[in-house]
Amino acid sequence: MPHSSRVVKIVLVPRHELWHYLVSHPPVPDGELSTDPSSRYHSHFSVQYGNGLVGTIQINGPASADYDIDLGTYPITDWYHETADRLQLQAERGAPPAGDNVLFNGTNVQVNGTGGAYSRVKLTPGKKHRLRLINTSAENHFTLSLAGHNFTVIQTDFVPVRPLVKREIFLALGQRYDIIIDATQPVDNYWFNATLTKSGLCGLSKNPFPAAIFSYEGAKEGLPTKPGPTIDATCKDSTGFVPIVERFAEKDDFVGHQQELAVNLTQTLSSRGKIFQWTVNGSTADVQWEKPTLQYVQEKNTTYPAGANIISLDQAGVWTFWIIDNLPGALVRTYLLLSPPLSPPFTSSQSQTS
Repeated sequence: MPHSSRVVKIVLVPRHELWHYLVSHPPVPDGELSTDPSSRYHSHFSVQYGNGLVGTIQINGPASADYDIDLGTYPITDWYHETADRLQLQAERGAPPAGDNVLFNGTNVQVNGTGGAYSRVKLTPGKKHRLRLINTSAENHFTLSLAGHNFTVIQTDFVPVRPLVKREIFLALGQRYDIIIDATQPVDNYWFNATLTKSGLCGLSKNPFPAAIFSYEGAKEGLPTKPGPTIDATCKDSTGFVPIVERFAEKDDFVGHQQELAVNLTQTLSSRGKIFQWTVNGSTADVQWEKPTLQYVQEKNTTYPAGANIISLDQAGVWTFWIIDNLPGALVRTYLLLSPPLSPPFTSSQSQTS
């Protein structure tokens, strides 16, 4: 995409929206600039995503800090030897199974040591490297760290943020960070670790120490010798980020408009026996593939079936504010909001940051 020397308008695209954006949105005209850093595309049909129908996308745009080298996208994912179709049937009746491995940019050594290869990333001494991290897992959340180094976070899910230094970052399903790694340490090989929680609430893996290798140019061939600091991984998101372009909303706009959106894990009797299902607002989503929700919208037909689980926002031009929270001790659930024009993190007039 050609870069313009003059920024006329910035087009912001919400989290998880880029594939749909590329299909339905016209090209960014000359004189405008997109801030889309990186994302993933994937199938929304059945469990094809869990079977590996997913890939990464990079669109070059501005950054909130300078760097020398762009290392591109770097997907990290759980991996299973069994098909997602069969694993889904297993997970319907009990806890999700542990992954057989964790892949970094599509590769890793076998857990039993019989083959495979570590993902290796080359760092140039004295240079700053931009790395676009994407969690393309079906189940696993990771706490990422690079032995002997910090990360400078410059983007969180399409939102450019003020540069913030972190020793580690939590990467949930579908989540993305653009980070800068400053290669100022001694020339050597370093472990890039993806640590899972001991509780298993954020996913399980048969690989006890998932890792890749980041090597400085000039380092000897071989494995790193220092494991890095011990990481106490939790299921808590990284915080403290401040958007470059803040959005403001009056706190009074929300008074009297609060509503609860119940999310529960239930057991239902089906043709396959008793299975677990997530419900939102008391209902599970049962999509009619022969007539999806967007077809109702196109036909201006508002008689949506109950299984579509429609939540109607009837007022135009007003703020709609969602707070989705996992209660302490509850099962961790990832929420991906698709299609509506979401806004980046904003600050209210009462200086409360979302």
